[in-house]
Order: sequence, then C-alpha cells, then structure tokens
Amino acid sequence: MPPLQTASKEKSADAFSRWVESLDPLTSALNKSSQVKPEL
Repeated sequence: MPPLQTASKEKSADAFSRWVESLDPLTSALNKSSQVKPEL
C-alpha cells in the first residue's frame, strides 16, 4: 500500500472537506464560499 503522502492533494482536500462538513456544516459552508483548501 502506498504512503499517505502519495494521495493527490485534491482528493485529500475533498475527503477533508466532507469530514469537516459532517462535523460542522457552518465551517464547511464558510470554507466553500472562500475557497479555502486545507494544507495537507
């Protein structure tokens, strides 16, 4: 299995966004509106 670092940042960011949304819909909405991407 490849190291986690080899995962595309775009895919990782999408997964992170979904996780954040499940925890805090407001935070997710703010991130989407400002196009904020997590630094992984």
